[in-house]
Formats: sequence, structure tokens, C-alpha cells
Amino acid sequence: MRILLTGASSFTGYWFCRELASAGHNVTAPLRSGEDDGSAVRQLRLSKLKEIAQVYFHTPFGGTEFFKLLEDEAAFDAVCLHGAEVTNYRSLDFDPVAAFANNTQNCRSVFQALADKGAPSLIVTRSVFEGFDGLNDDAHRVVSAYGLAKTITTQAYNFYAQESGLSMFEFVIANPFGPFEEPRFTNYLVRTWAKGETAEICTPDYVRDNIPIEILALCYRDFVTQQDEALSIARFAPSYFAESQGAFSKRFQVEIGSRLGFAADIKLTVQHEFPEPRVRINTDKVDASALNFDETASWDNLAEYYEAFILPNIGLSP
Repeated sequence: MRILLTGASSFTGYWFCRELASAGHNVTAPLRSGEDDGSAVRQLRLSKLKEIAQVYFHTPFGGTEFFKLLEDEAAFDAVCLHGAEVTNYRSLDFDPVAAFANNTQNCRSVFQALADKGAPSLIVTRSVFEGFDGLNDDAHRVVSAYGLAKTITTQAYNFYAQESGLSMFEFVIANPFGPFEEPRFTNYLVRTWAKGETAEICTPDYVRDNIPIEILALCYRDFVTQQDEALSIARFAPSYFAESQGAFSKRFQVEIGSRLGFAADIKLTVQHEFPEPRVRINTDKVDASALNFDETASWDNLAEYYEAFILPNIGLSP
């Protein structure tokens, strides 16, 4: 298949592209930013991305270069809209309206151009933190300004897809972790343990859905490549470690602490405040055996990644 994938230099985007390319598909990856932009981990992903996809820099969704790409390239068998504005997305200053504008620039014209060229469908990435999504204790609530930007972006995509006569399929992401990840929760745990310190878990009672990036990418590969089949599903929300953050921290402590040889101490604080819903998890439990996913190998690969790329950067080794 010839696949157009936006957002391919992100953590999840790189893994999605990697799995699609490994399955023999030809991936075209338009990127908003330039070759030298971004963090060190993005540069690492980008160096690997260029080996497996046809990469176009400074080609934002809906921009002049994006339309030129659609005009010059042959028709795509699948169009995957994975990219989204994420700059400082965890900050209180994140502007969801500006993010929405970037995500949907010239959206109507883009979708019409895709339809005119015979694109069969769109595969849109959603977040479990959007409104009206996931298994949770507050179904209508949007979690964070970023979740708001994603919610209204999805609604706009759906509206213009229908107007253009395009089918739209939704792939929902929860909390992925794994090699080449952004420095978030699991990265914090490893860095803290490497310094001989105790990792403090401030939100142990939140129930979240942490999923190894390898199996998430396998799910994405199958979801994208099966859309031409008669039994295609319109929405898939893969779930794996759906448990409290306290329980996941202990799981991570055992699996990674033992592999890196750290004491890996954790402290679960008493959680009194819940600014986010207590529960927000995906709905479709993944069958690891059906995907030939080796969980032990996944933990091994993650530990090897930390040893090779994270620990040396903070002057430590296991």
C-alpha cells in the first residue's frame, strides 16, 4: 500500500511508520518542521525515520507544499492523519484554539483534493483524553486544553470528511511508553532511580491505560491495512495495562529496575486531589498472542534503550 502519514517524527508516529514499513508498505511522511528542529530524541527518531519513509520537511497539513505533494504524488491507498499541534501541550498556557487552527488548516480543501484523487478513506488518530471517549467516570469531560484541541479537531475532520464523501476511521491512543519516547512518566522513573533517589508517585489512584509502544504500533498497522476489507471497523481503542498509576509504577519497578540493576524505590503518596477524571482508559483489550507480541522482549528492548541513550546523557550507567 501507498500510505500518507502525518506526524511521523513524533514518538508514536515514528513507531507507526516503522511497523507499516516493516510490513512492506510505502510510507510518505510530510512533516511540519525542518530537519534540524526539535529535541535530541526527535533527532534520533528522525535519523531512523529517513531510512524507512519518504520524508518531506516544511510540509504542514493544509499548507502550499502539502497541496503540491498531493498533486505530484500518485493516489494513496490510505491517508493517516496522525499529526497534531503538541508544542507545550502539558502547559497551562497551551492554546487549544491556535492548535485547532494548525491542525485543520485548509481542511475542507485538503479533504476534497484527496477525494478527487480517489483516496478511499481517512484514518484519524484520537486521544483517550478527548471528550466523549474511553471508559471513565466522567464520560463527557475533556481532559486538558490539549484534549480540547483534539476533540474539536476530530469533530472538524468528521464534518469535512462526510462533506467530501470520505470514510473516516478512528484510532484512539491512551498512554504509550517505550523506546524513543518523550521524557514523561516512565522516563522520570528511570532518571530518578539512576540518581539513587526514590521516585515519588503523586497520582497513584488515577486509573490509566499504559500500553507498550510496540504492540500499539502492531495494532495501528493492522487497523490501517485492513480498512479495504469487508469487515473493517470504524473505531479501535487498544487497551493493555489498564490499572492505577500506583500499580503500573510497581510493575515498571519490577520489570525495568531489575533489568537495569537499580534499587528502583518508589513512594506512593496519598492522593487527595483529582483535577482529572479518576478513570480514563481505552475500551478494546488487545490480544497479545494474536499479534505475536512478546512482552518480555518489549521490556528487554526498553531497558536496552535506557542503557544506550538515557543513562549516558545524565552521566550514569547501571
